[in-house]
Amino acid sequence: MTKQPVFKTERLTLRPFNLHDAGKVRKLAGEREIAENTATMPHPYEEGMAEEWIGSHEGSFERGEAMHFAVCLAATGDLVGAIGLTISKDHDCGELGYWIGVPYWGHGYCTEAAKAVLKYGFETL
Repeated sequence: MTKQPVFKTERLTLRPFNLHDAGKVRKLAGEREIAENTATMPHPYEEGMAEEWIGSHEGSFERGEAMHFAVCLAATGDLVGAIGLTISKDHDCGELGYWIGVPYWGHGYCTEAAKAVLKYGFETL
């Protein structure tokens, strides 16, 4: 079994989520502004949703359907958001999805994370 990659950029580490991230995911993803700016984010973000979502990642990666990355500040390890790639083998394409917690907006973190994930998608996948 291949392990999901970890990417390091100038300011970020993109790594697989783990269940220890659930509380921070619930807090950041639970903001109304996140739900208003994403296609599939529920609001309110209820207890247990983060654990269920994180628990689905390994299987979707192993099946080659998707990969989800915790977007973390390299200097501190603080989780600031999520970015993922959903893969359509039938259509030979992928779809990028992301959210960044409201306190971290305006710093270019999503752009930096997207460049790393898209590079992997186009050059490796």
